Amino acid sequence: MKTISMIATRAGLAAAFMALGLAAYSQPGNADEMPSSDPAAPADAGTNSPAPLVQRQITLGALGFRDGISLSGFSGNSDIYFPVPGGVALNALRLEGQLNASLPAPIRGSVRFDVDQQPVWSAAPGTGPIPFALSLPAPRTDQSFLKLGVAFGATWTANRCADQRLPGGFVTLSPQTTLSYRFDPAAISDLRSAVAVLPLAVRIGLPATLASTDALQTGLAIALELQKAGHQVSFVTAPASLDGADGKAPSADIVLLPAAELASLARSSPTATPGAALLHAGRYPVIALADNAGAGTARFLTAGWARLADGTGALVRESQNGPANAAGTLGFAALGLGSGIRDFAERGEWEVGYDYPLTPGGKKPAALNIQLIPGSIPSGEPQLVHIFVNDLLLRSVTVDAGQPSLTAHVPLPDGLLGLRNAIRVVLQRPAASGSCQEALMATPAQLLPGSTVEFADDATKPADFFQLAAAFKAGVTVEVPKSALADPVPALTLALRTLEGLKPGAEGLAVTVGDGRQPATPFVLLPGAGAPADIKRRIEADAGALRLTDRSGRVLLDLSGSRAILTAQLVEAGGQPGLLLEQAGDTAVQPATLLLDRGNVAFADASGTIVAMNTEKSGALQIEVQGAAGWQDWIDRFRIALIVIAWLAITVLAAGLLSRHYRKRGQSDK
Repeated sequence: MKTISMIATRAGLAAAFMALGLAAYSQPGNADEMPSSDPAAPADAGTNSPAPLVQRQITLGALGFRDGISLSGFSGNSDIYFPVPGGVALNALRLEGQLNASLPAPIRGSVRFDVDQQPVWSAAPGTGPIPFALSLPAPRTDQSFLKLGVAFGATWTANRCADQRLPGGFVTLSPQTTLSYRFDPAAISDLRSAVAVLPLAVRIGLPATLASTDALQTGLAIALELQKAGHQVSFVTAPASLDGADGKAPSADIVLLPAAELASLARSSPTATPGAALLHAGRYPVIALADNAGAGTARFLTAGWARLADGTGALVRESQNGPANAAGTLGFAALGLGSGIRDFAERGEWEVGYDYPLTPGGKKPAALNIQLIPGSIPSGEPQLVHIFVNDLLLRSVTVDAGQPSLTAHVPLPDGLLGLRNAIRVVLQRPAASGSCQEALMATPAQLLPGSTVEFADDATKPADFFQLAAAFKAGVTVEVPKSALADPVPALTLALRTLEGLKPGAEGLAVTVGDGRQPATPFVLLPGAGAPADIKRRIEADAGALRLTDRSGRVLLDLSGSRAILTAQLVEAGGQPGLLLEQAGDTAVQPATLLLDRGNVAFADASGTIVAMNTEKSGALQIEVQGAAGWQDWIDRFRIALIVIAWLAITVLAAGLLSRHYRKRGQSDK
């Protein structure tokens, strides 16, 4: 038996729900509402419904399973945790999707779906798609997830020897598999429920103009916290009115308001201005934040604390950070391993993801400490353990028969890790052979959650973008241009896309107007913000002309005709590492994505990152940048002609001097 425990997020969504009770967390899916041009359009719940309901949808693809979930061979299990809003009455829960299967004729198989441990559907797949549409019972109101169990089993239709088996067939649950539900927006009466029913694509409304950077910091902080929770966040200009008189859903799910205005709308005392409050635009809930609420309120809102269920207002005076990791290590339990128990006959695999932002400041991942209980097998033969990181085999170990456990210390070579990393442990048991009548026996093994990533001190400066994640962990200052106060949406959008992957969460976040001062913390400089005088740029592309060539001079990439290029480069100022963003060309550009991983220089246009490379390591490539056509560029462009002219001038001058010398000498001889 091979058992695969699928958890719905990189960090282990199910484990987080069960261990921390995150009743306020929800990750609605791709199509947030019913089909409509309005992303928050209400869904008609039927003619007998007193009011229209809103529909949310969650897909496997939105949970991170972009290729769906595949079970192959002769057995397999998968547990998938769909987040649902705790404390909210849900209606019309449905699971719809498609199961793609391929089982050769000699093989018979079956698939069963369980919801919260109760069987709800089964089928005998052959070869081809199997659509399904199931009505599901609503989960308990105190339950913030719905557990879908998928069990697959297959067998030969005739006796076969164990050592003559083929790999068998497979079944794949489509990434478009969707869980949908409906709820009454007017029934949302507290902040916890309002946060829980936020759609996958959250819109944060900002004031048209700002008097200070407080609103910028609050908006970016709540966006980072929501992004950390799995939402897709965008910034819009806040609606002029929240009265909801037109009956339509508002254009923003979260709005930032001046503190005094928020206090008035929330009917709070002027001396006790809430940092966050629940408002209603007609029937639709809107979360309002005071423009000076700051990062503490953002973390408070998204943490799912039980205190949020007590009312419609919240006053945050301080915020507590999460528990610190044990000194020098990070356990696999924090990476979403779960219990680590697998039942299998021949081959078992465990895979966990390690994101570089989990690295403490001043440290680097140095080794893995693997603790494995291999379990016993009937044959009593040795077993093999293989340890991979990013598909590179780092260690193979033999586990002798009767050995109760294995502990392996695996050093991590430099240059192996990046922003996203996969750690995989494989336990291989000897193939059974002998009697054709004996069935294979599955026995358990466990990768202990106490397995750790071990850190070592690192005093070196970041050499690649992803290493900024460790520097940003304790805090980062985002410096914006002064124009961001008059038009905040473009600046915060670019800041959010830049910090994606590098800064999960808002801990230590500060937003200021860049004025050229020396930074006191790691920093991000947006285009137009004043840069410190001691910053040394790796490239300058003022006119947007860029060519990437190989050693022979062959052009691999030519962006010389582009008028809108964004450059990102790793820099240092005041002894602090940072990221410098600049517009190359005369047109501002807003990249759709800006994921910075390896390299210290990157170029992007409106579609996203074009190329990223390390100018200190990439000896095979060369960046040719044309700036504003200064005299250095003019000399470089015509250097051959200038050399010829210089030699000709020197020759003519030398000939003239010699001719003059000989003429004078001839006259003196006479």
